Amino acid sequence: MKERILWIGIILIVISSVGNYIYFKSKQIEEPIFLEHYITSEFYEDTEEIIVTFYYLTNKDNPVTVQSANIDGFPIYTVNDGIHIAHGFYSEQIEYQQEYTHQYLMAAHFEIPADADYLPMDDDGILSFQQITVHLSNGKTINADIGKVTIVDAQEYHQGPLDWRAGGSSSNHKEWTSLLAKESVIINEVVFPYPELEEQIAIKINVDKDKSQELETNRTQNQIEQMHEGFDQEWNNIPGISLDEGVLPLELERNDWIEIYQQYDYDRSSVFEFEIQLKGQTNNGEFVEKLFVNDQPYLEQEDVDRIIDEKEVGGHE
Repeated sequence: MKERILWIGIILIVISSVGNYIYFKSKQIEEPIFLEHYITSEFYEDTEEIIVTFYYLTNKDNPVTVQSANIDGFPIYTVNDGIHIAHGFYSEQIEYQQEYTHQYLMAAHFEIPADADYLPMDDDGILSFQQITVHLSNGKTINADIGKVTIVDAQEYHQGPLDWRAGGSSSNHKEWTSLLAKESVIINEVVFPYPELEEQIAIKINVDKDKSQELETNRTQNQIEQMHEGFDQEWNNIPGISLDEGVLPLELERNDWIEIYQQYDYDRSSVFEFEIQLKGQTNNGEFVEKLFVNDQPYLEQEDVDRIIDEKEVGGHE
């Protein structure tokens, strides 16, 4: 009887172990999965290289890292492939952005030469791509969909009529910028580099004459930031008029301060790193001013599960 109970126990342990192993294997991804990125990056005459970062999921068990990649056949290399290097020695410590039950979220930082003769740019000095060929640490090569990336040879930097004075961001996907009008201007439109993102970015513009005088007196970065300590609040309580409420066209006089607030979609899983354009005119002609957007999503486990399901199902259609 005791022997029978012993064998039943052994069989149950084996069944449990097999079940756990099958479950574990079912949660492993076949290859790194890249997040969706929306990136624009400009370089000028004195720029030597630009850094573009792509985020990807890899298994915690035997993690695979990115070594290099190709854009339309042109090689680019990582600055740090994700393996921690201490005092010239490799260690097994993995540098990750976030940790999940079965995966790491990792970052591959690519150094791209700022050379229009090297990169496969079009006649307007623009390189756009949505896929890269990635070379992995396990010797495999994959084609990865990475979203939308645009690299621009801007050649020369032109200072516009709106002078950047201060800016900041919060942990709940908000950013703000304070600009000073150096002359009379009219802002006619706000242009997104990727129109499909308009629904994921809310913008408010605030012009307060009394606050302009106070800001003109308190010019330092710290003083201006202290005046914006309350901006990390509910979007409806932040001052200003939303774009969809008809704030444009907006006229500014010389020495007017303008505050621009941006709120990014909480639920998205895509990476934002691009510029929004403010287009308008002065007495001397048209101008374009740029607002930089830099916001990464914070993914929960359910977001990771959804991304894996979508990518793996889509990859096998």
